[in-house]
Amino acid sequence: MVMANFNKKLSLKVKIKAWAMRRLCKKESPQPLSHQSVKSILVMRYDRIGDMIVTTPLIHVLRKYYPDSHIMVLASKANYDVIIQNPDVDEVLIFPKSLLARIAVLMKLRKRKLSMVVDLYHDLIWHAIIAIRLIRPTWVSSSFKNNRYGVDAKSLDLYDVMSKVDVTHPISEIYLGIATALGAKLNRDDYFYRLNPNAEQRQWANANIKQGVNVGINLFSSHVDRRLKSEDCIALCQQILNEKPDANVFLLATHQTLAEMKRLADSMGSSKVFVLPPKDNIMFIVSFIKLLNFLITPDTSLVHVACACNTPFIGVYPKSSGNYTHWKPKHLSNRFNVIFSLKEKSLDGYSKQMLKQAVHEMMVKL
Repeated sequence: MVMANFNKKLSLKVKIKAWAMRRLCKKESPQPLSHQSVKSILVMRYDRIGDMIVTTPLIHVLRKYYPDSHIMVLASKANYDVIIQNPDVDEVLIFPKSLLARIAVLMKLRKRKLSMVVDLYHDLIWHAIIAIRLIRPTWVSSSFKNNRYGVDAKSLDLYDVMSKVDVTHPISEIYLGIATALGAKLNRDDYFYRLNPNAEQRQWANANIKQGVNVGINLFSSHVDRRLKSEDCIALCQQILNEKPDANVFLLATHQTLAEMKRLADSMGSSKVFVLPPKDNIMFIVSFIKLLNFLITPDTSLVHVACACNTPFIGVYPKSSGNYTHWKPKHLSNRFNVIFSLKEKSLDGYSKQMLKQAVHEMMVKL
């Protein structure tokens, strides 16, 4: 009886949310989409670095399809540097974390009477819907969305165009589905990521790289339970230097991990193991990764950086097939190797032997 009452309350709560979502997504006077009337486009991408990287193919196609439109990106502080130098973008705004500051940004955008907002979420997300309603663009285009609270996303008036490319595809292809839904035709090179380091960033990378073979190792990802073990890092460094004594190994560090990486490098007592100085701007690291012979990393953001730079790499992923489908490398198959863990959401149980073999195969190619 108690469970029945709980389920009844839960059902009522879901119904109220479904009603509120339909109400919030109702357009009073939707207009037919007109290609020549799209004068301004805002891409909402205020999350992580990797998310911005996989969005660059879509932005590139939007630029080609709407060459005269003013293209803006609403970015986070974390991923702003990824897109600010992109020639396909006219303007980048940082979406602050403070609620009041966010409302102020959205109301300023509303005054600009934007033609189109691009919503990249795969689900019906309240904060994204509210942001769109506050901006009040003429049209909204969206990636494929899963239903929520029993609400069919395709039935909502808010979305004028919705991609048909669903979540069984890589995320960058899901986003490109928005462009094809708008009418754009895709070429082979439209699928590539686009990162644009400037001269200062390239110069910094050239100043830090060494002569000969250079290998980068990154132990960390944005998830605390998805990191490589320090003892495995030591073993990999020893393997690389045993197979090629004149190679150079760089341990990538952030300001938070710098002390740990220095201790790790010092513990090896090798003049061929270096700690790459951390930089606040990811584009410095992008420039450096482009110069590496190969990279080892559990971080999907750096996997995408390596793909953009055409740098071979070894990636360590959780076992989750869905996660890999979304974030799998956009690279030629002979330029990367992926090791999977035994766990769905962590790197627990990844095979040290398989990682060692993958490194050996990379070294043989050098």
